[in-house]
Amino acid sequence: MGSLLVLLVVGIVLARSSGTGARAGAAPTSGGTSIPYPEVLRVSVDEAKARHDAGEALLVDVRSEEDFRRGHIPGAISLPLAELEDRYRELPRDAEIITICT
Repeated sequence: MGSLLVLLVVGIVLARSSGTGARAGAAPTSGGTSIPYPEVLRVSVDEAKARHDAGEALLVDVRSEEDFRRGHIPGAISLPLAELEDRYRELPRDAEIITICT
């Protein structure tokens, strides 16, 4: 995991068996402006790792395949954002999905 632990991990609940969506909660950035997509739940790297290690969440790396090959979190699935619309059905419908995007 090394330096990848400093990556921003954005949590998105794509689908849950309960049918609930992501929770709102914009966090201001260092410049005082809001982060994009404030309706998307953000989770810390530690929380994402804990959920993944406990089998509670699936890590999906939406960066390019090249970036994924350079380094990724062990156990993460590569599903580049450019392919997401065509391939999202490959993801389990009843799992919490935590995406890694930077």
